[in-house]
Amino acid sequence: MKPAFHWLKSSPYHPILFGIFPVLALYANNAGEVGPDVLPRPLLVSLGLAAATLLAVRLLVRGWQRAALLASLLLVLFFSYGQVYDLKRTILPLADLMRHRFLAPFFLMVLIVGVVLILRMRETIHLTAVFNLVGAALLIMSLGQLGLQALTSSRENRQASEVRLPVRPLNASPGQPLPSVYFILLDGYMRSDALLRDMQYDNSKFVQELENLGFYVPSCSRANYFYTQGTMTTALNMDDLGVLQAEIEQSGLQMDIFALIKHSKVRQQLEALGYKTVAFDSGYEWSRIRDADIYLGLNRDTYAMQSLNPFEAMLLKSTLLRIYTDETIKRSQAGLSQVNSPFNEHIELERFILARLPDLAKDPAPKFVFAHILIPHWPYIFLPDGSVRDDPNFDQYNPTDEQIRQGYVDSVAFVSSRITTVVKQILADSETPPIIVIFGDHGLEKENRLQNFTAIYLTGSNGDLYDTITPVNFFRVIFNRVFNAGYEILPDFSYLDIDPGEGVNIQPVTETAPECLDGR
Repeated sequence: MKPAFHWLKSSPYHPILFGIFPVLALYANNAGEVGPDVLPRPLLVSLGLAAATLLAVRLLVRGWQRAALLASLLLVLFFSYGQVYDLKRTILPLADLMRHRFLAPFFLMVLIVGVVLILRMRETIHLTAVFNLVGAALLIMSLGQLGLQALTSSRENRQASEVRLPVRPLNASPGQPLPSVYFILLDGYMRSDALLRDMQYDNSKFVQELENLGFYVPSCSRANYFYTQGTMTTALNMDDLGVLQAEIEQSGLQMDIFALIKHSKVRQQLEALGYKTVAFDSGYEWSRIRDADIYLGLNRDTYAMQSLNPFEAMLLKSTLLRIYTDETIKRSQAGLSQVNSPFNEHIELERFILARLPDLAKDPAPKFVFAHILIPHWPYIFLPDGSVRDDPNFDQYNPTDEQIRQGYVDSVAFVSSRITTVVKQILADSETPPIIVIFGDHGLEKENRLQNFTAIYLTGSNGDLYDTITPVNFFRVIFNRVFNAGYEILPDFSYLDIDPGEGVNIQPVTETAPECLDGR
């Protein structure tokens, strides 16, 4: 009879575990940003790499256990290189040592020493058991984390879709057609005066064109929060995060407040009137409204090999291939326009949204359109004319201050031009004048982080709109004017010291009302 756990020593399966663990661990740490559809391809490639490495080493070395130990050593070094290299960002005293010219030889030395020690070992069965146990433990931890995240996310989404937080009834005028509502968030687009002051960029032409079309562009608009999730949740639910958190708790539910992005008060109220929700894929899992009546995205083949997605690019940069990717970016004159660019999916998705957004106006049925556009947010890919930046000296991952400024300004110029074209077509093709909200969720730097751009299109007098409006009041004003909702206009506070990494801080915070730079 074989002893208990004999399989730990007799079956050297640890290379397979060390091959797939990095993929699962990276996904588990980014599950809130990416969907599960990014997993199959890198898992298959990593599994194939682990199996191929084991078989190749076995051809050179006698015995499966010894070959497996060598294969695991190779895989661990391969998958950990980029992560060790990035320690220079957090361990500043080691920054000079964490360079390829020093780190690569060090990893090579570790490999040589490891190979020599393994080849000289007389007995490998005990070390095989240790490697199997460690690999299994790591895999179980990752799967447990993923399982817990999946259960939590599923529960929160279900609760968010069912919960009915306090709202005012919307009263549609009998016999009158309902206007479509466009919610267009330009991620990171700062206010005009801040652009001029901090970036030396004048977007007055963009503002003037919008005003000529009938938009109200407040001169002193501000964000309620300095990060996207907070601002978006506030805008779509017409209340501060602390109030929303209290309402969730009073309902007896345990859910992440940011689940209200997908099942917001605004969406619920409009759908109750017969609106259909149309949502574009944003690239971020937390703002993907997958259960919309119409969900528009690139619809990529998960297993297609024609290009990398951002998750796969991040995985590659965590491995030994970091040396190759860094050198390729430096040497290639068209690195960002290549089909296998790590930003290719981002480029195609943003172009897709901007191209398809105006087409929705051709359908006269009332729609609530959600479009989270990641421009001028990083990466700074687009030039003012919409072409792709291919400067080999522009480091997207570690840009200089000047590169950030130039990349941001170029992105602002591009998206401003495209949005003007988009809204002109929407207005021209809409049978019923629509409602359009265009705004930036925050600025770029600390001094302009709360100074966001806003433009609102509403028919009729703009007397109820005002220069210091913040996202919390966007739909309060809109629903009051269009649907006689009777919402109270809330104080326009901006909350500076809420840390998004620590969840929703409902403790007293700094309330500010900074004056506009032009003194208004």
